This record gives sequence, structure tokens and C-alpha cells, in this order.
Amino acid sequence: MDSLYNLLDSNSNKFYFDKDTKKKRIIYHVYKKYKNTYTSHVEKKELNIGEQLCDFLNSNFENINDFKYFIKNYGLNFLLNLTDIKFSDFPIPEKEYDYAIEKTYQDCKNLLIYFNQALKIDIEYIYNMNQLEEIKDLSPRQRFQVMTNSDKQSQSLKYLDNNKIKLNLSAFEIFRDYSNFPMRQDETQRIADEANIPSSYFIECTDIIQTLLIELIELANLNIEIKKCKNCGKFFVPDNRSDEIYCSNIFENDKTCKEIGHFKVQQKMMQENDTLRIYRNVYQKLLLRTRRNPNNAQYARDFEFFKDDNNNWKENISKGIATEEEYIEWLKKQ
Repeated sequence: MDSLYNLLDSNSNKFYFDKDTKKKRIIYHVYKKYKNTYTSHVEKKELNIGEQLCDFLNSNFENINDFKYFIKNYGLNFLLNLTDIKFSDFPIPEKEYDYAIEKTYQDCKNLLIYFNQALKIDIEYIYNMNQLEEIKDLSPRQRFQVMTNSDKQSQSLKYLDNNKIKLNLSAFEIFRDYSNFPMRQDETQRIADEANIPSSYFIECTDIIQTLLIELIELANLNIEIKKCKNCGKFFVPDNRSDEIYCSNIFENDKTCKEIGHFKVQQKMMQENDTLRIYRNVYQKLLLRTRRNPNNAQYARDFEFFKDDNNNWKENISKGIATEEEYIEWLKKQ
């Protein structure tokens, strides 16, 4: 087994952050199955900054299937510093690959679980997901500074180990890796200068913990938002607007939370709230009656009166003039 997992220098993972586009570009190795063997392949991917971090946060490492799904997307080599297993560029027999997966999982499981929880605590603080009054007016960057420079200590940054992070001070290699043809050094330099890519952002790391900590720091520095989906509860980076409340993960029937989230949340609220359920039933009854009888002006007026009266009831309840019980009785008479 030892000779099989002969670690090669080419197996490192490389990534850098583009502040202007808020993208993270990564180059890494994944193992793909062909017949009865697994072979390492180089993958190149562009993600939103924070996307890989959210995928990690949303993984339940108590379950080996979540572990397998994560490494399918991001490769085993991000875990090299967490285990004594060594992975090769050469084809690996299926049984030995399966053994390596199981062994890696057992070696890393507890650490991944603890680090996952530590990250969640910090993320919830940086983005004030618990609605703390004393930090509500601060930006994510300011909350991060409070967390790292006060009695409120970071739970995840305790795992930071700079010795496991390699900074590459040349932008040349990242362009060679991304190009489909060899480039001369002077041509590479010209492109690098035009793109104005900071050389310090080109990082090599084979430790997923260090990789995610670097991403956490970048998120905070750039004030990039992370949200918790109001429908499925998973962490996500908004695609366009910072006030998005639903993620783009598939929830059910090939539909994303963004597509069906509002309906699902309303459905859940109605199941938990009798008043809302009764209101929605009355609203739908009057609306359908109006649509089915477009020539009946009285039905249309009744529907508009209902909406106006309903708003008045809500206002009176908030002022203490009316009670919830009186409101329900009124709804039942409509």
C-alpha cells in the first residue's frame, strides 16, 4: 500500500481570489473511475468566493456519503495534510481506492466535524444570524475584527497553521495552468500586468482547513454576504442581491429553493399558524370567486372590501384595540 500512494509534487491544489469579480479560481485533482480503476485528473473551476466554504458548512461529516460528495466535488488532495494516506497520479485499483476513502474518512472525521461546528459559530457571528443587538449596525468586516481582537474569540481561527500554506509569488504559473497553449514568459507577464492580479493571492495548499480559513478571511475583508436559506436552512452566497433569502440548491422535483421557497415557507407557516391558514383559505375563496365570475362587479367589490378590512383588523390588533380571537371569528364569517 505504501508504494501505491506515492505522493507527487504535481498533486498540490492551487487557488487565488479575484477581488474585482469576487471569484475564486481553483486548480485541483479529482479521481475519476474508468472500468475497475481510479485515475487522478486535473480540474479547473471558478466559484463565487464563499461557495466552497458554504459547501463545507452544509456537509454533515457524521455521514460518510456527505464526505464522499464533498471530495467528489473538490478532490481528495485537499485532505492530504490530515491523514497519512498518500495519493498517486497513477491508476489505482477500485478496491484500494475504496480503502483509501474509508481510511481517510476515519482519519479526518472527528476533526472535520469539530472544525465544521467552529466555522458555523464564527459565520453566524460575522453575519449576525442570531440577531445580536450590539453588532447589528456593524459590517461583516467589522464583526470579524471584533471577533479577532476582543474577548469574543474566533472558534475556527484556532486551527490556522501558516506552515501548511504556501504562497507562490509568481503569477506566471496560474496563467499557464489556465491557458490551453504554452505561453512565453514575456506574454504571460503582459497578461498578468493587464489583469492586475495580486501575486500573493496565488496559494498552494493541501489542507482543506487552511484553505477554508483563508476564504473566511477573504469573505470578511470583502464584506461578501453569507446567508442561511429561509427554506432549507443551508448556507449560501447570494448570486445577485445581498437581500436574497433563498438559495439555488435543488430542494425537490428538480426545483430550487429560489423557485419554490416562498411557497414552501408560506405552506409551513400555515401549518403552524391557524390564523394564517384561515386567512389564506378565505382569501383564496374570494379570489377564485372573483376570477370565475369576471362580470360580477359585486364579487370584485367584496374582494377589495375584504382586503381593506383585513388590513384594518391587523392594525387594530397591533394597537390592542382588537384581539386575535375576534379577528378569527370575523374571518370565519366571510
